[in-house]
Amino acid sequence: MAEAQREKLVFIPEAMAGDCVYTLQNDEKIGFLFPVYSWAPPKIVTDFIFRLKLQNYRGQYLFMACTCGDDVGLTRQVFTASIESRGWRVDSAFSIRMPNTYICLPGFHVDRQAHRAEKLQNAPGRMSEINDQVSKRASGLYDVKEGKWPRLKTRLIQPIFQRFLIDDRPFSANEKCSGCALCERSCPVGNIQIKDDRPVWLNHCTMCLACFHHCPENAIAYGRLTAGKEQYCHPEG
Repeated sequence: MAEAQREKLVFIPEAMAGDCVYTLQNDEKIGFLFPVYSWAPPKIVTDFIFRLKLQNYRGQYLFMACTCGDDVGLTRQVFTASIESRGWRVDSAFSIRMPNTYICLPGFHVDRQAHRAEKLQNAPGRMSEINDQVSKRASGLYDVKEGKWPRLKTRLIQPIFQRFLIDDRPFSANEKCSGCALCERSCPVGNIQIKDDRPVWLNHCTMCLACFHHCPENAIAYGRLTAGKEQYCHPEG
């Protein structure tokens, strides 16, 4: 999307290690792209917004685009509240369905193959639609799928998820672990280190599950909650 919009791509975990200061051009577009975690933006995204300093902000076009397994709840409203608290304005918001990857609760699984294939087949067309609207600087367009009971999901379930289920202590690697360090390299926030040929989690996890899904030996477990559950990685991931 950055390439299509001819804008600079900034990786939030890397940006958080710096001062988060950016000087805007007068015609610049400001986009926030992120996955939905339990019907809200990941905490690292809202933390970034609160640290972000946009110099020369003069109402430049600002949008969000998020990926979700099925629906986003009130993600757009949570994001908008964070942006408006900084004195900025959200012009548009979009969601795009991608394969489910959260598997750390009973009954949660990756999508079946047919459902996964359908989402991947539809994704390029959806991205084309989003890029077209952003290129036109569409304003007041909130094209997100909230789904059923969005208030219940975002206002009640999501705080419980944030409080009790963002926790890397149940992660472990079993005897199948080869010490290849792919989990360490795939972690976007540097939360894993290999010690004595085994991964160690460092207590600032975002629960993206990249470590679990990328493990070539399927050696990583989240307590007993992931036993027998399938891994998924995007074909280009």
